[in-house]
Amino acid sequence: YLIELEADNLEELLVDWLSELLFLHGAHNLVFGFFDVKIRDKKLSARVKGEEYNLEKHGMGVEIKAVTYHMLEVHEKPPIYVQVLFDI
Repeated sequence: YLIELEADNLEELLVDWLSELLFLHGAHNLVFGFFDVKIRDKKLSARVKGEEYNLEKHGMGVEIKAVTYHMLEVHEKPPIYVQVLFDI
């Protein structure tokens, strides 16, 4: 899948990106294992690959219902990290 997104800031871009992955998971029953992501000037371009979810292969996990902005953090300066909370 090719995903291209643009947002006003990196926080919004992160939520949009994760929400798109969550949508693809739900709509096509996919789990992803390959990500080639490029971010420039608040634009994201990504190629993602996955396979159909299989209970025997992937096991049972917790279903994520939504990506939230609650306590969302994106730190661009070292140490670089993000914090995301999901609605389960």
